[in-house]
Amino acid sequence: MPGMHLSRTRAGSRRRRVRATNLLLFIGILMVILHFLGKVQVNFALRENELLELQKQRLQREVDDLNLQVDSINSYQRIVRLAERRGLIFPPASSREDLPVDLDGFEKKVRVGEQRLNLAGLFGKL
Repeated sequence: MPGMHLSRTRAGSRRRRVRATNLLLFIGILMVILHFLGKVQVNFALRENELLELQKQRLQREVDDLNLQVDSINSYQRIVRLAERRGLIFPPASSREDLPVDLDGFEKKVRVGEQRLNLAGLFGKL
C-alpha cells in the first residue's frame, strides 16, 4: 500500500498545481481587464479635460469681448459728460436725419502720386 500513498500525493500535487495555474491565469486576465478599463477611464477624463479647456477659452474670449463693450460704453458716457460740461449739446435723434452733410469733393479721384486726405469735404484738401 505504500505505492497507493504516492499516487494519491502525486494526484493531489497535480491538482494543486492546476488550481494554482488556473488562479494565476484568472488573476492575470483580471489584471489585463482592469488595466484596459483604467486606460479607458483615463482617456475619457483627458477628453473631458480638453473639452473643459476649450469651453474655458471660449468663455474667456466672451468675457474679454464683454469687458471691451463695457469699456467702450463707459468711454462714450465719459465723452458725453465732457461735452455737456463744455456746453455742447447733441441734436435729438429725430432731427439727425435732417442734418446737412457737405459731400462736395467726396467722390473726386486722386491722381497716382498725390496722396491727399479728403474727409467728405470737412477739412478741404490736406
